[in-house]
Amino acid sequence: MDGYITKLFDEKLVGIPLRAWQRFLALFTENQTTGEVLRGLDLLARRIAIVGPSADAQERLREKLLEIGDIIADDT
Repeated sequence: MDGYITKLFDEKLVGIPLRAWQRFLALFTENQTTGEVLRGLDLLARRIAIVGPSADAQERLREKLLEIGDIIADDT
């Protein structure tokens, strides 16, 4: 079963592994405050930065993650 789950989370949705989507969407649980979501988005952006995008790409990614967070927060 563990092998199946690992393989499943390696699959991609719009080019992004499902495990990354899971981490991202987990930031938006019902009990999260805006500050906690923003800290989570910053942490996620830093984790991605370890992989190696340029500083400019990292900043653009951070801005996009914050934009997505704002959209989700406004819709709840």
